[in-house]
Amino acid sequence: MDQHGVKKIWDFDLVTDGTCEASRPDGQKGNKKWFPDPETCRTAGTPAYKPLKMSDQYFACLGAIAQQQYNFCGPNSNEACQ
Repeated sequence: MDQHGVKKIWDFDLVTDGTCEASRPDGQKGNKKWFPDPETCRTAGTPAYKPLKMSDQYFACLGAIAQQQYNFCGPNSNEACQ
């Protein structure tokens, strides 16, 4: 991005960030294990969400945003991989 002259902006409101205490919702400030739940993903209006380290968390968030059900397989899924 730097090579193409894209300017940097410092806007930390672009991310729903569970790793930063100040960015967590009220009532979750001290919860170091908080991550964006589907309702937060649906209503936050930010283009990025973290930490979504497990596939079930990621697809639950994506499904809430896209308003559709995603079927996935993996270590945290009851679905068999094909």
